[in-house]
Amino acid sequence: MFNSANALAATNAALAQFTFDGTNKVLTALDDHQVVDMGTAVANMTNGTDLFVKALVGALGKIVIDSRSYVSSLPHLFVDTYNWGAFAEMVQFGLDDIIMDEIWNPNGYIPGTAEGARIAAIEYGCYKPPTNVKVYQKMHGVMVPLTISEEAMFTAFKSADEYMKFIAGLFNSVENTLQAKAEIYALMTISMAIATAEGHGNSIHLVTEYNALAGTSLTAATALGNEGFCKYMAQRIDETQDNMRRLSTAYNDHSIVTFSSDPQLALLNKAASAIKANVTATLFKGELLSPEKYDKVASWQAIHSSTSDTAFNLTTASSVALTKDAYNATDPATPVTAAKTITNVVGVLYDRYAAGITLDKKKVTSTPCASRDTINYFNHAAVQYLVNSGFPIVIFQLD
Repeated sequence: MFNSANALAATNAALAQFTFDGTNKVLTALDDHQVVDMGTAVANMTNGTDLFVKALVGALGKIVIDSRSYVSSLPHLFVDTYNWGAFAEMVQFGLDDIIMDEIWNPNGYIPGTAEGARIAAIEYGCYKPPTNVKVYQKMHGVMVPLTISEEAMFTAFKSADEYMKFIAGLFNSVENTLQAKAEIYALMTISMAIATAEGHGNSIHLVTEYNALAGTSLTAATALGNEGFCKYMAQRIDETQDNMRRLSTAYNDHSIVTFSSDPQLALLNKAASAIKANVTATLFKGELLSPEKYDKVASWQAIHSSTSDTAFNLTTASSVALTKDAYNATDPATPVTAAKTITNVVGVLYDRYAAGITLDKKKVTSTPCASRDTINYFNHAAVQYLVNSGFPIVIFQLD
């Protein structure tokens, strides 16, 4: 059962890491599953078509996300609730069975025989596709309060113009707070997506593959400085994007055949910069070898930095640390009994339905306080963050 207090604690822990404030600067295992909804699988399905017809989807409405207010290092993770039906329920269908076409059966239908019974069974049989249904139940309310004393403000400023500029600055701080929260939740969501891919064996081991192919002995620490490896990395990413468009169970939880019509890519900035420096900068029209579109992130979670020269080092920036419960919430092939750290992750490729964030019901309410002569403004947003392992997610690792 979702506990808002647990979600708040997880958010505060992530915020402490994200802002590198106080003493909490070290990458630690986070309970990201308190925020990110992994979906509740619907079991005992007898008829996929009935489930589809009876599926109740939440409010459908066109919600426009203003990127000027919610700027994140993972902008493609933010999706429109119009497309996802408010994330209330996701119904996913596989491929139907294929049987013999009886039009071309020379024996035909012979009543009263075994052949006749077989044909009758076909004629009146019930056919349904493999169905994967997940219901998403978590919705989080985000509220940022702001108190303004109008009397004090008017007294302190010489003109209405100065007053309005100050008020604009106050509300800008609210937008910055919402922006920081969006950034944190985006990173928590992508961390759960990384854990989902790793738990289902959907990891591409770039250094291992390249060493076997080129006869080299690169390591995670030296690979990004090797021109040949960077070219291979760019090639492998492009190839995998095309592979995800093919019907298969290769990159999801292997429960149902699916494909990706719009793969989204997030790259660690060290990998993106290595591709740019070692591939696109050395070739004529080298941009053709870089990924078509991608989001860049400085680190998947927090960094460990005691001095400026070690800030954002590869080891920590490419790591994702999760608690035992958070990792096991992804339903991995091999559950863990202790906290889990996934290392050397330089890229995540995911279908647009596999991971995302929606923001809805964004509004501001206010209430005056007569005794104090102030007005309290409450900035609200209803948000959901989820990962669906039924759709393709694959990670690229330097191991």
